[in-house]
Amino acid sequence: MLLLINENPAVSRLIKLSCEKYGYELEEISDIESLLSDSYDYVFIDSDLYSDELLEALKSKAEYKKIGYIATKGSERPEGMDFILEKPFLPTDFVDIVNALKSKDDEQAVKKEEAEEEADMYLAESSEESFDDLGDLEDLSEEDDMLEELDIEKDKDFDDLEIDLKNNEETGSIDDTC
Repeated sequence: MLLLINENPAVSRLIKLSCEKYGYELEEISDIESLLSDSYDYVFIDSDLYSDELLEALKSKAEYKKIGYIATKGSERPEGMDFILEKPFLPTDFVDIVNALKSKDDEQAVKKEEAEEEADMYLAESSEESFDDLGDLEDLSEEDDMLEELDIEKDKDFDDLEIDLKNNEETGSIDDTC
């Protein structure tokens, strides 16, 4: 949604026509107390209404991605403004600015999405490598075969095995089946 803070009828007419033609949602106000929303994509403030106090009030009442200043050619852009739309302007000048802002936002969204996908792929690859580091499951089955050959029960407690070994050492006999 676009916010236009303005009281100039010519600016109002040009921007309203452009928004209608290109399907941009527009809210137009002449004072900050008339805000209907607390979130906007882009804000345009006409130089006739601009003041530092207005900008601070806007910042405290609403969030926005970018903010621009509508002023006569050669005017300096006030601090905190992201862009300037110079008067007199054609509707296409306004549309070009909005499209450039949207394009940049879309590009940043794509980059963010690509970065998230890359992070997900890295995590998936890391997980696969972790599983690879666990070793080959065939090695475990070979160990099971060796235990069967030695005739040792798989679930026999290690303490019992240690006792059996001690008993064999004390008697001096070693059983070939162990």
